[in-house]
Amino acid sequence: MKRFLLLFAFVSFIGSVADAQCDPDGTLPADFIGISPLADSQEPCDTLVPSEIAYKDATVAYSSIITVTIPAEISGVQLVDVSLKPADDPNPGLTGLPDGLTYTCNPPTCVFAAGDPGCVEISGFVGADVEAQIYDLLITASVNAGLLAGDVRFPLPDDPADYTTIENLLGGFGFAFPECPYQLRVDETNSNQSVFESKVSVAQNMPNPFSNVTTIAVNAEAGDYSFSVFNTVGELVHNRELTLNGQENIEFDASNLSAGIYFYTISNTEGSITKRMIVK
Repeated sequence: MKRFLLLFAFVSFIGSVADAQCDPDGTLPADFIGISPLADSQEPCDTLVPSEIAYKDATVAYSSIITVTIPAEISGVQLVDVSLKPADDPNPGLTGLPDGLTYTCNPPTCVFAAGDPGCVEISGFVGADVEAQIYDLLITASVNAGLLAGDVRFPLPDDPADYTTIENLLGGFGFAFPECPYQLRVDETNSNQSVFESKVSVAQNMPNPFSNVTTIAVNAEAGDYSFSVFNTVGELVHNRELTLNGQENIEFDASNLSAGIYFYTISNTEGSITKRMIVK
């Protein structure tokens, strides 16, 4: 799997409503540098849409969390921090969100110190007038590495002649930048899905990445559900029926699977919740 060496890592979208500041994903390895789910260069851009869906005119708020990890040093370059301008800034650091969605940071300043993981939460209610489609997001981060400072955009412009000075400098250090934009999917109103999400919550599997067995915490209203695992091309690699009632732990053994990205789904006739996991 090719690593994209950028100065921050946008990772692990979590589809649950947060009542307070977001919490960074604590399952990432200490030496992780990259962007996930955009870390696999073999995946085409149209497969890189987060599994969470923002439904139009929904009764349950959309929420997804992006963990930001900044190494203290990359290839001998000492980093101080990376920052995003907040959502209420005239030139916000994250643009392209459909109407009704915004973002907040932890820390609230959206300044992420080197070696101290933080997170960004995208949340809100998408209005009925918003067009159902996939939205490309543009992320602009201000990199502070002492004498080396400036803006890095994700994704970069198609033409290298349009790169900023620091983007050119980082390219000279051998950093590889992702070619695909981060994307967000908006679908038509799904009342059953909203009801389902109010009754079922699914946590990120832990550990993640993993090589043998991982555990998924679920809190579900009593009933029958399906637990399914798919690979990145949509092939079903595991399925079993479950009876859930309240807080349950689902164990999944991936020892027979090849290393790579997979998606796990909890579903019934009312709806489904899908999350992403990494087998190493």
